[in-house]
Amino acid sequence: MDFKPTNRRHVPRHNYIRVGHATPPAHQPVPTPKPKPETAVPTSTLESLRPPVKPSVSSKPIIAGVGISYRYTSNPFLSTVKGLVVNLEHNPIASLASGLIGIIGTGVIYGAAMATLFSTGSAIAIVIGASLIAVWLIICIGVFYCISASSINKEELTIEAYFRRSIKKFFPFLALMIISFFLTIIGLVLLIVPGVYFVGRSCMAPLIMFTENLGPIESLSRSFHLSKGHVNEMLGSLFAGMFIGESYYSLLFGAISVSPIVGRYMDLVELEESKMQKPKIHPLNFLYLIALFFTVAILAVVVLIAIVAGNQDEVMHTGFYLNTKTDTYQTSITPGNPTIPK
Repeated sequence: MDFKPTNRRHVPRHNYIRVGHATPPAHQPVPTPKPKPETAVPTSTLESLRPPVKPSVSSKPIIAGVGISYRYTSNPFLSTVKGLVVNLEHNPIASLASGLIGIIGTGVIYGAAMATLFSTGSAIAIVIGASLIAVWLIICIGVFYCISASSINKEELTIEAYFRRSIKKFFPFLALMIISFFLTIIGLVLLIVPGVYFVGRSCMAPLIMFTENLGPIESLSRSFHLSKGHVNEMLGSLFAGMFIGESYYSLLFGAISVSPIVGRYMDLVELEESKMQKPKIHPLNFLYLIALFFTVAILAVVVLIAIVAGNQDEVMHTGFYLNTKTDTYQTSITPGNPTIPK
């Protein structure tokens, strides 16, 4: 049945639309249908339907002017460069001057010891000079880690303040160095591998001591905690540091020499804070295994040559000599002191 307007004015039929029921004329507003009420879904149901989201490393600003990010990276070369840039960004003068001061101080102490030796002729001067050089080197290494710790914490201090801080931590740092040295030696004696493993687990302890202000044992424990499952990354970074021209504990490079430790420490702390799952290890981290294999092979060849040479020397002194008349070997009268008859 068609809808008819209430007024008397004639409305053409083309103003009507048939869709199963009468539609009002175009000049009247079309009623909006009310939406059907939707059933609310519980929040727990929605959370269960969402796919699990893996935690990712938080985005931090990249280092100013350099395309190196503070975010975790397994690449040992990028991690080393990160540590290098962090030191040069916050403490450029101290990072470079610390090595120069260490070289000058070592030369002065050595020169004074040698001058005392030549003037007095006493060997005590050598002992005193060697002891002073050892103390000076430990202080300089502590300065390197003080500078790196300040760079990580975005602090800029004077070189004098870094030396004061290193001297203040001298005895705890010395205890840490002694413990690490003896445990590493014991591990190296036990077929080398345990010593290399201990180096990978404990090499962050000096930096942790100055960065987090911990004692020797606490620093070692913290280093073992951070490096758990990351020994290959630690050793890969140490090898990468040497490969690009740095030398671990080198006076020539100053605080830059510990850049591999700085970069990897920042990586592992970031990984710990983000609670991200351990990423896949970068293949470049295994370059140290190749270097270790060749080192062991060279040592084995040297030992073998020494054994063969020792056996030949022993044969020559067991009383055998060549009789030039008969071209035969004969035994001398006194073994160990061959006497060739005239």
